[in-house]
Amino acid sequence: MEDDYDTLEDKPAGTNWMLSALALLALLLGGAALFFALDASRRLSPMSDSLSEGVSGMAGLGKQIEQMEAEVGELAEAVGSLNARMQRASAYANQNEKAIRKLTEEINANRKQIIDSAEALAGMGSSSSGGSAMATNTGGVATVAASTAEGGSYLIEPGDTFARIAQQMGVSLQALLDANPGVDPRRLRIGQNIVVPTAE
Repeated sequence: MEDDYDTLEDKPAGTNWMLSALALLALLLGGAALFFALDASRRLSPMSDSLSEGVSGMAGLGKQIEQMEAEVGELAEAVGSLNARMQRASAYANQNEKAIRKLTEEINANRKQIIDSAEALAGMGSSSSGGSAMATNTGGVATVAASTAEGGSYLIEPGDTFARIAQQMGVSLQALLDANPGVDPRRLRIGQNIVVPTAE
């Protein structure tokens, strides 16, 4: 034991100084490491906050995208519903157009039948009428003396129809209708002036 102590005492003083320097150097290195660690932590703290804000912003953005996707889905449904309504409206319009066309054809056919019937009646009565006709007002005032050879005009009297006038004037009903394209034969007014064509 005494030998060991003597051995320690016999060591040169330079060795003790070196151990102390190493210990001091280790202490300095530890302090520097602690300083750099604290500085890095201080610098990383704002970056961590920014990163947290970015993550939170991304989450909010994700919610907005989901909401927009839902709205786009609703709009797509609305567009589909509108397309279906437009197709139904187009089908109804086609049906209405066909019905109107058919009704027009029936009206034209009825008009032709009425004209043919009136001409047939006028033909039966024309054998008793002369080459000219005298039309007088029921009140006793003469309105027109129209020659069927020259044509002329006629003032509508109560009870007059185009068929009756055609028969009186010795012209065909179709010729009378053609000579008065702006006159509605179903709405004749008393005192209305119509054209009587020349008899053929």
